[in-house]
Amino acid sequence: METKENLLGILKTIFSWKKQILRICGIAVIGSILLSLVLPVYYESTTVFYAASNDLLKPKNKYKNRQLSYYGSKNDIERILTIGKSAGVLDAIIDEFDLYKHYKINKDNPKASFYVRDKFLSHYSIKKTKYGAIELTIEDKDKELAARMANAIRDKIDKLVKDVVKNNQQILITDYKADILGRQRLLAEIADSLKNLRQTYGIYSPGVQSKLYATSIAKTESKLISSRTKLDYYQKHNRRIFRDSVLFAKATIMGLESELTELNKKLELFNRGLTRVESYSTQQAQMRLALIDVQENLKNLEVAQTSDSPAVLLIEEAAVPVIKSRPRRTYIVIISTILAFVFSVIAILLLENYRDINWKEIINAKKNNT
Repeated sequence: METKENLLGILKTIFSWKKQILRICGIAVIGSILLSLVLPVYYESTTVFYAASNDLLKPKNKYKNRQLSYYGSKNDIERILTIGKSAGVLDAIIDEFDLYKHYKINKDNPKASFYVRDKFLSHYSIKKTKYGAIELTIEDKDKELAARMANAIRDKIDKLVKDVVKNNQQILITDYKADILGRQRLLAEIADSLKNLRQTYGIYSPGVQSKLYATSIAKTESKLISSRTKLDYYQKHNRRIFRDSVLFAKATIMGLESELTELNKKLELFNRGLTRVESYSTQQAQMRLALIDVQENLKNLEVAQTSDSPAVLLIEEAAVPVIKSRPRRTYIVIISTILAFVFSVIAILLLENYRDINWKEIINAKKNNT
Protein backbone atom coordinates (compact mmCIF):
# COMPACT_ATOMS: atom_id res chain seq x y z
CA MET A 1 0.00 0.00 0.00
CA GLU A 2 2.91 2.27 0.85
CA THR A 3 4.57 1.53 -2.50
CA LYS A 4 1.41 2.54 -4.36
CA GLU A 5 1.26 5.76 -2.42
CA ASN A 6 4.91 6.47 -3.28
CA LEU A 7 4.24 5.83 -6.96
CA LEU A 8 1.18 8.02 -6.87
CA GLY A 9 3.24 10.71 -5.19
CA ILE A 10 5.88 10.52 -7.92
CA LEU A 11 3.23 10.68 -10.66
CA LYS A 12 1.55 13.56 -8.93
CA THR A 13 4.85 15.44 -8.74
CA ILE A 14 5.61 14.78 -12.41
CA PHE A 15 2.10 15.84 -13.40
CA SER A 16 2.42 19.06 -11.46
CA TRP A 17 5.57 19.88 -13.47
CA LYS A 18 4.14 18.75 -16.77
CA LYS A 19 4.41 22.15 -18.43
CA GLN A 20 8.09 22.45 -17.58
CA ILE A 21 8.74 18.87 -18.70
CA LEU A 22 6.91 19.43 -21.97
CA ARG A 23 8.80 22.66 -22.45
CA ILE A 24 12.16 20.91 -21.92
CA CYS A 25 11.18 18.05 -24.23
CA GLY A 26 10.03 20.54 -26.84
CA ILE A 27 13.35 22.35 -26.64
CA ALA A 28 15.15 18.99 -26.96
CA VAL A 29 13.07 18.11 -30.05
CA ILE A 30 13.74 21.43 -31.74
CA GLY A 31 17.41 21.43 -30.75
CA SER A 32 18.01 17.86 -31.95
CA ILE A 33 16.22 18.61 -35.23
CA LEU A 34 18.38 21.67 -35.81
CA LEU A 35 21.52 19.76 -34.81
CA SER A 36 20.73 16.82 -37.09
CA LEU A 37 20.10 19.18 -39.98
CA VAL A 38 23.54 20.78 -39.67
CA LEU A 39 25.40 17.47 -39.25
CA PRO A 40 27.28 16.38 -42.41
CA VAL A 41 25.77 13.53 -44.44
CA TYR A 42 27.96 10.45 -44.90
CA TYR A 43 27.66 7.50 -47.30
CA GLU A 44 29.08 4.00 -46.89
CA SER A 45 30.38 1.88 -49.73
CA THR A 46 31.33 -1.76 -49.09
CA THR A 47 33.21 -4.37 -51.07
CA VAL A 48 33.17 -8.04 -50.05
CA PHE A 49 35.78 -10.63 -51.04
CA TYR A 50 37.42 -13.84 -49.91
CA ALA A 51 41.12 -14.38 -49.33
CA ALA A 52 42.53 -16.52 -52.11
CA SER A 53 44.74 -19.41 -51.11
CA ASN A 54 48.48 -18.94 -51.47
CA ASP A 55 48.39 -22.18 -53.46
CA LEU A 56 47.17 -20.17 -56.46
CA LEU A 57 50.39 -18.15 -56.42
CA LYS A 58 52.73 -21.12 -56.07
CA PRO A 59 54.20 -23.52 -58.66
CA LYS A 60 51.53 -25.98 -59.84
CA ASN A 61 53.86 -29.00 -59.61
CA LYS A 62 53.65 -28.80 -55.80
CA TYR A 63 50.03 -29.97 -55.94
CA LYS A 64 50.27 -32.95 -58.29
CA ASN A 65 49.32 -35.40 -55.56
CA ARG A 66 46.80 -33.33 -53.60
CA GLN A 67 43.80 -31.15 -54.26
CA LEU A 68 44.48 -27.50 -54.96
CA SER A 69 42.88 -25.13 -52.44
CA TYR A 70 41.21 -21.98 -53.81
CA TYR A 71 39.98 -20.26 -50.64
CA GLY A 72 42.47 -18.94 -48.12
CA SER A 73 43.08 -20.31 -44.65
CA LYS A 74 42.90 -18.39 -41.40
CA ASN A 75 46.50 -17.28 -41.94
CA ASP A 76 45.66 -15.92 -45.40
CA ILE A 77 42.73 -13.95 -43.95
CA GLU A 78 44.88 -12.57 -41.11
CA ARG A 79 47.52 -11.56 -43.66
CA ILE A 80 44.98 -9.57 -45.67
CA LEU A 81 43.53 -7.90 -42.55
CA THR A 82 47.05 -6.93 -41.45
CA ILE A 83 48.03 -5.59 -44.86
CA GLY A 84 44.66 -3.80 -45.08
CA LYS A 85 45.64 -1.55 -42.18
CA SER A 86 49.35 -1.33 -42.97
CA ALA A 87 51.15 1.94 -43.60
CA GLY A 88 51.75 0.89 -47.21
CA VAL A 89 48.02 0.75 -47.98
CA LEU A 90 47.07 3.82 -45.94
CA ASP A 91 49.79 6.04 -47.42
CA ALA A 92 49.09 4.86 -50.97
CA ILE A 93 45.37 5.69 -50.67
CA ILE A 94 46.07 9.02 -48.93
CA ASP A 95 48.37 10.03 -51.80
CA GLU A 96 46.18 8.64 -54.58
CA PHE A 97 43.07 10.50 -53.44
CA ASP A 98 44.86 13.54 -51.99
CA LEU A 99 43.17 13.09 -48.62
CA TYR A 100 45.11 15.95 -47.03
CA LYS A 101 43.15 18.30 -49.23
CA HIS A 102 39.95 16.28 -48.95
CA TYR A 103 40.04 16.32 -45.13
CA LYS A 104 41.35 19.91 -45.09
CA ILE A 105 44.55 19.06 -43.23
CA ASN A 106 47.58 21.31 -43.61
CA LYS A 107 50.49 19.27 -44.95
CA ASP A 108 52.97 21.67 -43.37
CA ASN A 109 51.79 20.71 -39.90
CA PRO A 110 54.41 18.42 -38.26
CA LYS A 111 51.59 16.10 -37.14
CA ALA A 112 49.77 16.18 -40.48
CA SER A 113 50.55 12.53 -41.32
CA PHE A 114 49.10 11.43 -37.97
CA TYR A 115 45.98 13.55 -38.35
CA VAL A 116 45.24 12.39 -41.90
CA ARG A 117 45.69 8.70 -40.99
CA ASP A 118 43.56 9.11 -37.87
CA LYS A 119 40.83 10.83 -39.87
CA PHE A 120 40.94 8.20 -42.59
CA LEU A 121 40.84 5.29 -40.13
CA SER A 122 37.77 6.80 -38.47
CA HIS A 123 35.96 6.31 -41.79
CA TYR A 124 37.58 3.00 -42.76
CA SER A 125 36.74 -0.53 -41.66
CA ILE A 126 38.06 -3.92 -42.71
CA LYS A 127 36.87 -7.05 -40.89
CA LYS A 128 36.14 -10.73 -41.25
CA THR A 129 32.47 -11.70 -41.52
CA LYS A 130 30.89 -14.69 -39.81
CA TYR A 131 30.98 -16.50 -43.18
CA GLY A 132 34.75 -16.16 -43.51
CA ALA A 133 34.66 -13.37 -46.10
CA ILE A 134 36.34 -9.98 -45.71
CA GLU A 135 34.19 -6.86 -45.65
CA LEU A 136 35.89 -3.57 -46.48
CA THR A 137 33.91 -0.37 -45.90
CA ILE A 138 34.67 3.29 -46.60
CA GLU A 139 32.50 6.15 -45.33
CA ASP A 140 32.66 9.59 -46.91
CA LYS A 141 30.58 12.67 -47.68
CA ASP A 142 31.24 12.04 -51.38
CA LYS A 143 29.38 8.85 -52.29
CA GLU A 144 31.31 8.29 -55.52
CA LEU A 145 34.64 8.82 -53.79
CA ALA A 146 33.66 6.29 -51.12
CA ALA A 147 33.07 3.62 -53.77
CA ARG A 148 36.28 4.42 -55.63
CA MET A 149 38.36 4.33 -52.45
CA ALA A 150 36.88 1.00 -51.32
CA ASN A 151 37.68 -0.65 -54.66
CA ALA A 152 41.13 0.97 -54.76
CA ILE A 153 42.00 -0.33 -51.29
CA ARG A 154 40.90 -3.86 -52.24
CA ASP A 155 43.03 -3.72 -55.39
CA LYS A 156 45.97 -2.35 -53.41
CA ILE A 157 45.67 -5.20 -50.90
CA ASP A 158 45.56 -7.69 -53.77
CA LYS A 159 48.73 -6.20 -55.26
CA LEU A 160 50.63 -6.05 -51.98
CA VAL A 161 49.82 -9.67 -51.09
CA LYS A 162 50.97 -10.78 -54.55
CA ASP A 163 54.10 -8.64 -54.22
CA VAL A 164 54.97 -10.31 -50.92
CA VAL A 165 54.63 -13.77 -52.47
CA LYS A 166 56.46 -12.79 -55.67
CA ASN A 167 59.32 -11.21 -53.71
CA ASN A 168 59.71 -14.48 -51.80
CA GLN A 169 59.58 -16.35 -55.09
CA GLN A 170 62.32 -14.09 -56.50
CA ILE A 171 64.52 -14.93 -53.51
CA LEU A 172 63.90 -18.63 -54.16
CA ILE A 173 64.64 -18.17 -57.88
CA THR A 174 67.97 -16.53 -57.03
CA ASP A 175 68.77 -19.36 -54.61
CA TYR A 176 67.81 -21.99 -57.20
CA LYS A 177 70.01 -20.37 -59.86
CA ALA A 178 72.97 -20.31 -57.47
CA ASP A 179 72.25 -23.93 -56.52
CA ILE A 180 72.14 -24.95 -60.20
CA LEU A 181 75.50 -23.26 -60.90
CA GLY A 182 77.02 -25.04 -57.92
CA ARG A 183 75.64 -28.40 -59.01
CA GLN A 184 76.83 -27.86 -62.58
CA ARG A 185 80.37 -27.05 -61.35
CA LEU A 186 80.32 -30.15 -59.16
CA LEU A 187 79.09 -32.25 -62.07
CA ALA A 188 81.90 -30.93 -64.25
CA GLU A 189 84.43 -31.84 -61.54
CA ILE A 190 82.95 -35.33 -61.21
CA ALA A 191 82.99 -35.74 -65.00
CA ASP A 192 86.68 -34.74 -65.15
CA SER A 193 87.57 -37.09 -62.30
CA LEU A 194 85.60 -39.89 -63.93
CA LYS A 195 87.34 -39.29 -67.26
CA ASN A 196 90.77 -39.47 -65.61
CA LEU A 197 89.81 -42.63 -63.74
CA ARG A 198 88.58 -44.30 -66.93
CA GLN A 199 91.80 -43.43 -68.71
CA THR A 200 93.97 -44.54 -65.78
CA TYR A 201 92.23 -47.87 -65.26
CA GLY A 202 91.01 -48.43 -68.81
CA ILE A 203 87.40 -48.65 -67.73
CA TYR A 204 84.79 -47.40 -70.22
CA SER A 205 81.97 -49.93 -70.00
CA PRO A 206 82.30 -51.91 -66.76
CA GLY A 207 79.61 -54.50 -67.52
CA VAL A 208 80.77 -55.25 -71.06
CA GLN A 209 84.48 -55.15 -70.16
CA SER A 210 84.04 -57.46 -67.18
CA LYS A 211 82.42 -60.12 -69.38
CA LEU A 212 84.96 -59.53 -72.13
CA TYR A 213 87.93 -60.00 -69.78
CA ALA A 214 86.45 -63.18 -68.33
CA THR A 215 85.76 -64.61 -71.81
CA SER A 216 89.16 -63.61 -73.20
CA ILE A 217 91.07 -65.10 -70.24
CA ALA A 218 89.05 -68.31 -70.43
CA LYS A 219 89.68 -68.65 -74.17
CA THR A 220 93.39 -67.86 -73.80
CA GLU A 221 93.77 -70.39 -70.98
CA SER A 222 91.97 -72.98 -73.11
CA LYS A 223 94.24 -72.29 -76.07
CA LEU A 224 97.31 -72.47 -73.80
CA ILE A 225 96.25 -75.83 -72.43
CA SER A 226 95.67 -77.10 -75.96
CA SER A 227 99.05 -75.82 -77.19
CA ARG A 228 100.87 -77.39 -74.21
CA THR A 229 99.14 -80.70 -74.86
CA LYS A 230 100.26 -80.60 -78.49
CA LEU A 231 103.85 -79.71 -77.52
CA ASP A 232 103.95 -82.61 -75.04
CA TYR A 233 102.75 -84.95 -77.74
CA TYR A 234 105.33 -83.75 -80.24
CA GLN A 235 108.17 -84.05 -77.74
CA LYS A 236 107.24 -87.58 -76.66
CA HIS A 237 107.24 -88.93 -80.19
CA ASN A 238 110.49 -87.08 -81.11
CA ARG A 239 110.17 -87.47 -84.81
CA ARG A 240 111.78 -85.24 -87.37
CA ILE A 241 108.46 -84.58 -88.99
CA PHE A 242 107.31 -82.81 -85.76
CA ARG A 243 110.41 -80.57 -85.47
CA ASP A 244 108.70 -77.54 -87.05
CA SER A 245 105.50 -78.29 -85.14
CA VAL A 246 107.41 -78.28 -81.85
CA LEU A 247 108.94 -74.91 -82.61
CA PHE A 248 105.56 -73.54 -83.64
CA ALA A 249 103.88 -74.90 -80.53
CA LYS A 250 106.56 -73.40 -78.26
CA ALA A 251 106.14 -70.04 -79.97
CA THR A 252 102.38 -70.28 -79.65
CA ILE A 253 102.67 -71.15 -75.96
CA MET A 254 104.96 -68.19 -75.33
CA GLY A 255 102.54 -65.91 -77.13
CA LEU A 256 99.54 -67.22 -75.21
CA GLU A 257 101.38 -66.98 -71.89
CA SER A 258 102.32 -63.39 -72.67
CA GLU A 259 98.75 -62.65 -73.74
CA LEU A 260 97.36 -64.27 -70.57
CA THR A 261 99.79 -62.27 -68.40
CA GLU A 262 98.74 -59.05 -70.12
CA LEU A 263 95.03 -59.90 -69.72
CA ASN A 264 95.51 -60.63 -66.01
CA LYS A 265 97.34 -57.34 -65.54
CA LYS A 266 94.53 -55.48 -67.27
CA LEU A 267 91.94 -57.35 -65.25
CA GLU A 268 93.78 -56.57 -62.01
CA LEU A 269 93.96 -52.88 -63.01
CA PHE A 270 90.30 -53.00 -64.03
CA ASN A 271 89.24 -54.49 -60.70
CA ARG A 272 91.37 -52.01 -58.76
CA GLY A 273 89.64 -49.02 -60.36
CA LEU A 274 86.16 -50.49 -60.82
CA THR A 275 84.85 -49.49 -57.35
CA ARG A 276 86.00 -45.89 -57.72
CA VAL A 277 84.63 -45.59 -61.25
CA GLU A 278 81.28 -47.05 -60.22
CA SER A 279 81.14 -44.72 -57.18
CA TYR A 280 81.81 -41.66 -59.33
CA SER A 281 79.33 -42.88 -61.98
CA THR A 282 76.64 -43.29 -59.31
CA GLN A 283 77.36 -39.80 -57.95
CA GLN A 284 77.19 -38.38 -61.46
CA ALA A 285 73.83 -40.04 -62.16
CA GLN A 286 72.38 -38.87 -58.83
CA MET A 287 73.66 -35.33 -59.34
CA ARG A 288 72.14 -35.21 -62.82
CA LEU A 289 68.75 -36.29 -61.48
CA ALA A 290 68.96 -33.75 -58.66
CA LEU A 291 69.98 -31.04 -61.12
CA ILE A 292 67.01 -31.87 -63.38
CA ASP A 293 64.69 -31.65 -60.34
CA VAL A 294 66.09 -28.24 -59.30
CA GLN A 295 65.86 -26.96 -62.89
CA GLU A 296 62.22 -28.11 -63.03
CA ASN A 297 61.48 -26.29 -59.77
CA LEU A 298 63.15 -23.16 -61.12
CA LYS A 299 61.12 -23.33 -64.31
CA ASN A 300 57.85 -23.70 -62.36
CA LEU A 301 58.77 -20.85 -60.02
CA GLU A 302 59.52 -18.55 -62.95
CA VAL A 303 56.16 -19.44 -64.52
CA ALA A 304 54.38 -18.83 -61.18
CA GLN A 305 56.11 -15.49 -60.74
CA THR A 306 54.98 -14.23 -64.15
CA SER A 307 51.41 -15.48 -63.63
CA ASP A 308 48.66 -13.08 -62.54
CA SER A 309 46.71 -15.25 -60.12
CA PRO A 310 44.57 -13.18 -57.71
CA ALA A 311 45.26 -12.83 -54.00
CA VAL A 312 41.58 -11.99 -53.34
CA LEU A 313 38.43 -13.54 -54.77
CA LEU A 314 35.91 -10.78 -55.39
CA ILE A 315 32.32 -11.39 -54.28
CA GLU A 316 30.86 -7.90 -54.37
CA GLU A 317 32.40 -4.76 -55.83
CA ALA A 318 31.91 -1.48 -53.99
CA ALA A 319 29.03 0.39 -55.63
CA VAL A 320 28.02 4.05 -55.32
CA PRO A 321 25.62 4.15 -52.33
CA VAL A 322 22.16 5.65 -52.80
CA ILE A 323 21.21 5.87 -49.10
CA LYS A 324 23.14 7.81 -46.49
CA SER A 325 24.71 5.94 -43.59
CA ARG A 326 24.44 8.86 -41.17
CA PRO A 327 23.17 10.98 -39.54
CA ARG A 328 20.05 9.04 -38.56
CA ARG A 329 17.97 12.14 -37.84
CA THR A 330 14.90 10.31 -36.56
CA TYR A 331 16.99 8.35 -34.05
CA ILE A 332 18.74 11.52 -32.91
CA VAL A 333 15.44 13.31 -32.26
CA ILE A 334 13.84 10.33 -30.50
CA ILE A 335 16.86 9.61 -28.30
CA SER A 336 17.35 13.29 -27.46
CA THR A 337 13.68 13.64 -26.48
CA ILE A 338 13.77 10.52 -24.30
CA LEU A 339 16.96 11.67 -22.58
CA ALA A 340 15.50 15.15 -22.01
CA PHE A 341 12.36 13.64 -20.45
CA VAL A 342 14.33 11.23 -18.22
CA PHE A 343 16.78 13.85 -16.95
CA SER A 344 14.05 16.45 -16.41
CA VAL A 345 12.01 13.95 -14.36
CA ILE A 346 15.07 13.05 -12.28
CA ALA A 347 15.85 16.72 -11.74
CA ILE A 348 12.25 17.47 -10.67
CA LEU A 349 12.12 14.54 -8.26
CA LEU A 350 15.40 15.60 -6.67
CA LEU A 351 14.21 19.17 -6.44
CA GLU A 352 10.90 18.17 -4.84
CA ASN A 353 12.53 15.71 -2.46
CA TYR A 354 15.08 18.18 -1.09
CA ARG A 355 12.93 21.35 -1.28
CA ASP A 356 12.45 21.63 2.50
CA ILE A 357 16.14 21.47 3.28
CA ASN A 358 17.71 24.72 4.40
CA TRP A 359 20.91 24.61 2.39
CA LYS A 360 22.15 27.92 3.82
CA GLU A 361 21.96 26.55 7.36
CA ILE A 362 23.88 23.42 6.34
CA ILE A 363 26.53 25.42 4.56
CA ASN A 364 26.94 27.85 7.49
CA ALA A 365 27.16 24.96 9.95
CA LYS A 366 29.87 23.39 7.86
CA LYS A 367 31.82 26.68 7.83
CA ASN A 368 31.56 27.00 11.61
CA ASN A 369 32.84 23.48 12.12
CA THR A 370 35.85 24.16 9.97
